[in-house]
Amino acid sequence: MADRDPTVASLLVDWIEIQKNLHPGIPLLCVSGAQGIGKSTALEAVAETYQGRVVTLGIDDFYLTRSEREALATTLSPLFAVRGPPGTHDLPLLNAVIDALLTATDADETRLPVFDKRIDDRLGEDKWSVFVGRPEAIILEGWCIGALPDANPAAAARLNAIEARADADAWRTYQNAQLNGPYADLWDRADAFLHLCAPSFERVLGWRSEQEETTLGLAPGTLPDDRRAWVETFIQHYERITRSLLRGQRRRGHFIQVAADRSVQGDLLSAPELLVFSDLDGTLLDHETYSYAPAHPALEALQTGNAVLVLSSSKTAAEIDQLRTEIGFAHCPAIVENGGGILEPNQRPAELSEPPHTAILAALADAPSDLRQSFSGFSDWRAEEVSDRTGLTLPAAKLAKQRQYSEPGLWTGSEQDLAAFKAFLAGFGIFAQRGGRFLTLSHGKTKADQMFAIASRFQPAPMIALGDAPNDLEMIEAAHRGVIIMNANGPKIERTSGEAIGKTVRSPHSGPAGWNHAILEFIDRVVTMQASQRKQNGG
Repeated sequence: MADRDPTVASLLVDWIEIQKNLHPGIPLLCVSGAQGIGKSTALEAVAETYQGRVVTLGIDDFYLTRSEREALATTLSPLFAVRGPPGTHDLPLLNAVIDALLTATDADETRLPVFDKRIDDRLGEDKWSVFVGRPEAIILEGWCIGALPDANPAAAARLNAIEARADADAWRTYQNAQLNGPYADLWDRADAFLHLCAPSFERVLGWRSEQEETTLGLAPGTLPDDRRAWVETFIQHYERITRSLLRGQRRRGHFIQVAADRSVQGDLLSAPELLVFSDLDGTLLDHETYSYAPAHPALEALQTGNAVLVLSSSKTAAEIDQLRTEIGFAHCPAIVENGGGILEPNQRPAELSEPPHTAILAALADAPSDLRQSFSGFSDWRAEEVSDRTGLTLPAAKLAKQRQYSEPGLWTGSEQDLAAFKAFLAGFGIFAQRGGRFLTLSHGKTKADQMFAIASRFQPAPMIALGDAPNDLEMIEAAHRGVIIMNANGPKIERTSGEAIGKTVRSPHSGPAGWNHAILEFIDRVVTMQASQRKQNGG
């Protein structure tokens, strides 16, 4: 699947192929990308590749009818007369079509709506397109796919002339409520997201102007001034959410940076045979002895199979650097301190940029005394105390105290006080998350966030994520294959949505023995998948 000179289209096909082959059912795959970024061109390659075996749904075809949008414009804000922003789509219809496709048989015909932008209205059902049979995958594409609501919309400054209008507040409030409600419910249905990321909002404006020239049949660079002014006003309706998506305020997923000429930006690394993201304590390492001896067969298989093993833990860079060198994966990046930072391949901890740990300690120093006394962290403890509380040897405990991104510790107060403690820290942009043993304070990056940051450096590859604690679940559920390692003494993990569809499994063994079993099983599965793919391609 690796491509020496990848295009957006080839990467999209590779990503779909992996999802399709590793997903136990019909995956719903969501693809986002700003206007003009090249989604249509890339999806033409998808259609050519799959020849009717994959169905693509454009969210633009599910706009409310013109009369329905006019009703919104009358009752809420005249700005809803412009199609596109959240709140202008017929999500019940979209969900009904998705349901029909997910349950279709080989003989079924599923009618797909068609929206004609020339008349600004949905066509009658007799003019809808038809998908025949049971699809291998469903692609849902659109500019706002995966967008998240504003956390505090009332405090957000107005961005442009459209938002400065007197009727814009109701428009923005309704959009945010929609993103927090029915659109979030739709995103929850997705099995994976892929985001095409533009270099800037200004470039999006340029692309939209080029689209307008094409629509009007004009030569490049000849758009009349009055029409260019119209495009500049029109795109303001999309500006806030587009900028938010470009900042990463979106559902987690693989992302592709797109250059101004719509090529893939930067040099992507070739796809490894396998991308492994693994927790340490209780997963690759025994919870009591910190040994990884039972995992030797799987580690050797990864070393000989062109795999990338990304250690992902609450441990510090100093601890992980020592371990990844010991097991032979110093050439791979690592996720440190529960997602607080990334230790690059062959990078030494001393080479990391200025760490944010000092800001966490400063916030703790300002915390109300009744809350502060209920939390004690690694920085409060001597190395001997860290050793006693973790079971680490004294040298290892000293490495564990070398915090750069986070502060793990113990909470001894009530759940009510914990809520107040979290609210206080949130004012400093600091989040508190429970792991297997400790409450860890950090600036909000998680293992899952960093997993996709690393995965997106490569051309698409099969991903497996393993862990034993609740703070591993986002990472586990987002991978192609998720494995919950048995931990009889850890926090109980309820049945997950991934388990319900067979995408996530529970290991029958604990610690490194369970890790070994899961990795070897997934290697066999990927090898089988690749052999089948070669056979389909006539290889």
